[in-house]
Amino acid sequence: MALIWFLGILPLSAHFDRLREEIESERTTLGRFAAVAALQDRLADAQRAGRAASASAAYLKGEGDQIKSANLQTLLSTIAGENGVRLSSTRALNPIERNELRLIGVRVNSPPLSSNCARSSYAVEAKQPFLFVDGLQVRTISAMAHDPEHAGILDVRVDVYGAAPRKRG
Repeated sequence: MALIWFLGILPLSAHFDRLREEIESERTTLGRFAAVAALQDRLADAQRAGRAASASAAYLKGEGDQIKSANLQTLLSTIAGENGVRLSSTRALNPIERNELRLIGVRVNSPPLSSNCARSSYAVEAKQPFLFVDGLQVRTISAMAHDPEHAGILDVRVDVYGAAPRKRG
């Protein structure tokens, strides 16, 4: 009886244990594949939503940061012109990464006419694509030039950012 146990039953029992372990391992792998397959079904929806968000009017248009910055400068010049403000200079700022957004910025300098400057600031934040005034500095030119002829003339510097979706990958 012991001989039958050692030569027949024990090897079969060990073989069945190995098969049970392989089956459990394969079930785990199958579960992982099923989870990935379920994600693949939702991936197409997520990609469609991402493309729709990227095409949204809320974001700056353009392929690269430089083109988006140029479009932002053009938009700010248009807004300023519509409100009777003349821009003396514009300069691109370094992009900022925040959450899932890339903020493209422009620094604008203009001599203000007080009511037009306020109207322009409102127009910047009221339109799409959404723009954000991040910094505003007002200073008198006469303090820098020490010239009585320029007394009371102000210089305004505004940092404006527009959002773009962050590129994946």
